Amino acid sequence: MLTWMGAASMQNGPARWTAIHRRHHQAADLADDPHSPREGFFHAHAGWVLRQDKHEKEDFRTLVPDVSGTDAWMRILDHKQLFILPWVLTGILCYVVAGWRGVLWGTVIRTVWFWHVTWCVNSVCHWRGSRPYDTKDDSRNVWWVGLLTLGEGWHNNHHAKPSSALHGWRWYEVDISGYVIRLMARLGLVWKVVGKPH
Repeated sequence: MLTWMGAASMQNGPARWTAIHRRHHQAADLADDPHSPREGFFHAHAGWVLRQDKHEKEDFRTLVPDVSGTDAWMRILDHKQLFILPWVLTGILCYVVAGWRGVLWGTVIRTVWFWHVTWCVNSVCHWRGSRPYDTKDDSRNVWWVGLLTLGEGWHNNHHAKPSSALHGWRWYEVDISGYVIRLMARLGLVWKVVGKPH
Protein backbone atom coordinates (compact mmCIF):
# COMPACT_ATOMS: atom_id res chain seq x y z
CA MET A 1 0.00 0.00 0.00
CA LEU A 2 2.80 2.42 0.89
CA THR A 3 4.64 1.65 -2.36
CA TRP A 4 1.41 2.18 -4.29
CA MET A 5 0.92 5.57 -2.64
CA GLY A 6 4.53 6.50 -3.42
CA ALA A 7 4.08 5.46 -7.04
CA ALA A 8 0.88 7.55 -7.21
CA SER A 9 3.05 10.65 -6.75
CA MET A 10 4.40 10.13 -10.31
CA GLN A 11 8.05 10.02 -9.23
CA ASN A 12 8.75 6.76 -11.08
CA GLY A 13 8.57 3.19 -9.85
CA PRO A 14 10.23 1.98 -6.65
CA ALA A 15 13.41 0.55 -8.23
CA ARG A 16 14.08 3.61 -10.35
CA TRP A 17 13.42 6.01 -7.48
CA THR A 18 15.64 3.97 -5.17
CA ALA A 19 18.45 3.71 -7.74
CA ILE A 20 18.46 7.49 -8.28
CA HIS A 21 18.41 8.07 -4.51
CA ARG A 22 21.29 5.66 -3.92
CA ARG A 23 23.27 7.22 -6.78
CA HIS A 24 22.75 10.60 -5.09
CA HIS A 25 24.26 9.23 -1.87
CA GLN A 26 27.16 7.56 -3.67
CA ALA A 27 28.14 10.81 -5.41
CA ALA A 28 26.38 13.50 -3.36
CA ASP A 29 27.01 16.93 -4.88
CA LEU A 30 29.61 15.55 -7.32
CA ALA A 31 29.51 15.08 -11.10
CA ASP A 32 27.62 11.75 -10.97
CA ASP A 33 24.95 13.06 -8.61
CA PRO A 34 21.71 13.11 -10.67
CA HIS A 35 20.52 16.32 -8.98
CA SER A 36 23.67 18.07 -7.81
CA PRO A 37 23.05 21.67 -6.69
CA ARG A 38 26.53 22.52 -7.95
CA GLU A 39 24.98 22.58 -11.43
CA GLY A 40 22.62 25.29 -10.21
CA PHE A 41 19.58 25.61 -7.99
CA PHE A 42 17.11 24.99 -10.83
CA HIS A 43 18.96 21.85 -11.91
CA ALA A 44 18.85 20.47 -8.34
CA HIS A 45 15.19 21.37 -7.95
CA ALA A 46 13.55 20.33 -11.23
CA GLY A 47 16.02 20.58 -14.12
CA TRP A 48 17.55 17.18 -13.41
CA VAL A 49 14.19 15.53 -14.19
CA LEU A 50 14.31 17.06 -17.67
CA ARG A 51 17.85 15.74 -18.21
CA GLN A 52 17.41 12.10 -17.22
CA ASP A 53 18.04 10.88 -20.78
CA LYS A 54 21.60 9.74 -19.94
CA HIS A 55 20.17 7.31 -17.39
CA GLU A 56 17.27 6.07 -19.53
CA LYS A 57 19.19 3.09 -20.94
CA GLU A 58 19.98 1.68 -17.50
CA ASP A 59 17.86 -1.13 -16.11
CA PHE A 60 17.16 0.19 -12.65
CA ARG A 61 15.88 -3.17 -11.48
CA THR A 62 19.37 -4.65 -11.87
CA LEU A 63 20.88 -1.76 -9.89
CA VAL A 64 18.61 -2.37 -6.89
CA PRO A 65 17.66 -6.07 -6.89
CA ASP A 66 16.75 -5.84 -3.20
CA VAL A 67 13.87 -3.53 -4.11
CA SER A 68 12.18 -5.31 -7.00
CA GLY A 69 14.30 -8.30 -7.97
CA THR A 70 11.89 -11.03 -6.86
CA ASP A 71 8.69 -9.18 -5.98
CA ALA A 72 6.18 -9.32 -8.84
CA TRP A 73 4.17 -6.37 -7.46
CA MET A 74 7.26 -4.14 -7.38
CA ARG A 75 8.18 -5.20 -10.93
CA ILE A 76 4.71 -4.17 -12.13
CA LEU A 77 5.10 -0.74 -10.51
CA ASP A 78 8.54 -0.41 -12.16
CA HIS A 79 7.34 -1.31 -15.64
CA LYS A 80 7.91 1.59 -18.07
CA GLN A 81 4.29 1.65 -19.23
CA LEU A 82 2.63 0.62 -15.97
CA PHE A 83 4.32 2.96 -13.47
CA ILE A 84 1.57 5.51 -14.24
CA LEU A 85 -1.15 3.03 -13.20
CA PRO A 86 -1.39 4.11 -9.51
CA TRP A 87 -1.68 7.76 -10.56
CA VAL A 88 -4.41 7.02 -13.13
CA LEU A 89 -6.42 4.83 -10.73
CA THR A 90 -6.10 7.51 -8.04
CA GLY A 91 -7.48 10.01 -10.56
CA ILE A 92 -10.42 7.70 -11.33
CA LEU A 93 -11.15 7.30 -7.61
CA CYS A 94 -11.00 11.09 -7.17
CA TYR A 95 -13.45 11.50 -10.07
CA VAL A 96 -15.88 8.96 -8.57
CA VAL A 97 -15.75 10.68 -5.18
CA ALA A 98 -15.76 14.35 -6.22
CA GLY A 99 -15.95 14.68 -10.01
CA TRP A 100 -13.52 16.83 -11.97
CA ARG A 101 -12.83 19.00 -8.93
CA GLY A 102 -11.62 15.85 -7.17
CA VAL A 103 -9.34 15.02 -10.10
CA LEU A 104 -7.94 18.55 -10.11
CA TRP A 105 -7.18 18.64 -6.37
CA GLY A 106 -6.64 14.95 -5.66
CA THR A 107 -4.49 14.18 -8.68
CA VAL A 108 -3.11 17.18 -10.60
CA ILE A 109 -2.51 19.80 -7.86
CA ARG A 110 -1.50 17.11 -5.33
CA THR A 111 1.09 15.71 -7.76
CA VAL A 112 2.63 19.08 -8.59
CA TRP A 113 2.70 19.95 -4.87
CA PHE A 114 4.47 16.69 -3.99
CA TRP A 115 6.96 17.15 -6.82
CA HIS A 116 8.03 20.58 -5.58
CA VAL A 117 8.07 19.58 -1.93
CA THR A 118 10.24 16.54 -2.75
CA TRP A 119 12.50 18.57 -5.01
CA CYS A 120 13.06 21.06 -2.17
CA VAL A 121 15.02 18.30 -0.44
CA ASN A 122 17.33 18.13 -3.49
CA SER A 123 17.67 21.89 -3.90
CA VAL A 124 16.96 23.84 -0.70
CA CYS A 125 18.44 21.18 1.61
CA HIS A 126 21.75 21.27 -0.27
CA TRP A 127 21.85 25.07 -0.38
CA ARG A 128 20.73 26.68 2.90
CA GLY A 129 20.18 25.48 6.46
CA SER A 130 22.04 24.08 9.45
CA ARG A 131 24.82 21.48 9.35
CA PRO A 132 25.05 19.74 12.72
CA TYR A 133 27.11 16.96 11.09
CA ASP A 134 30.24 17.40 9.01
CA THR A 135 29.35 15.29 5.97
CA LYS A 136 31.29 15.12 2.69
CA ASP A 137 28.46 16.86 0.85
CA ASP A 138 26.49 20.11 1.14
CA SER A 139 23.43 18.59 2.87
CA ARG A 140 21.56 20.81 5.31
CA ASN A 141 18.70 20.56 7.81
CA VAL A 142 15.85 22.93 6.91
CA TRP A 143 12.99 22.98 9.42
CA TRP A 144 10.24 24.16 7.08
CA VAL A 145 11.18 21.54 4.46
CA GLY A 146 11.08 19.04 7.33
CA LEU A 147 7.50 20.05 8.10
CA LEU A 148 6.36 20.03 4.45
CA THR A 149 7.99 16.66 3.69
CA LEU A 150 6.93 15.00 6.96
CA GLY A 151 10.56 14.72 8.08
CA GLU A 152 12.75 14.62 4.97
CA GLY A 153 13.99 18.17 5.56
CA TRP A 154 16.37 16.92 8.25
CA HIS A 155 18.60 16.13 5.31
CA ASN A 156 21.99 16.61 6.95
CA ASN A 157 20.94 14.02 9.53
CA HIS A 158 19.96 11.71 6.68
CA HIS A 159 23.34 12.13 4.96
CA ALA A 160 25.17 11.63 8.25
CA LYS A 161 23.50 8.20 8.62
CA PRO A 162 21.72 7.24 5.36
CA SER A 163 20.69 3.82 6.69
CA SER A 164 18.54 5.38 9.41
CA ALA A 165 14.80 5.24 8.74
CA LEU A 166 14.37 8.15 11.15
CA HIS A 167 15.51 11.63 10.17
CA GLY A 168 14.38 13.75 13.10
CA TRP A 169 16.91 12.90 15.81
CA ARG A 170 16.21 15.69 18.30
CA TRP A 171 12.95 16.39 20.12
CA TYR A 172 12.32 19.53 18.06
CA GLU A 173 12.99 17.86 14.68
CA VAL A 174 9.44 16.93 13.70
CA ASP A 175 9.55 13.70 11.67
CA ILE A 176 6.03 12.45 10.92
CA SER A 177 7.39 9.67 8.69
CA GLY A 178 9.62 8.57 11.54
CA TYR A 179 6.69 8.53 13.96
CA VAL A 180 4.70 6.34 11.54
CA ILE A 181 7.67 3.96 11.13
CA ARG A 182 8.05 3.68 14.92
CA LEU A 183 4.30 2.96 15.29
CA MET A 184 4.45 0.32 12.55
CA ALA A 185 7.44 -1.29 14.31
CA ARG A 186 5.52 -1.41 17.61
CA LEU A 187 2.59 -3.04 15.83
CA GLY A 188 4.90 -5.62 14.26
CA LEU A 189 4.22 -4.43 10.71
CA VAL A 190 7.89 -3.55 10.05
CA TRP A 191 11.05 -4.80 11.67
CA LYS A 192 14.82 -4.32 11.67
CA VAL A 193 14.26 -0.56 11.63
CA VAL A 194 17.54 1.34 11.78
CA GLY A 195 17.14 4.24 14.17
CA LYS A 196 19.06 7.38 14.97
CA PRO A 197 22.66 7.15 16.10
CA HIS A 198 23.22 7.19 19.86
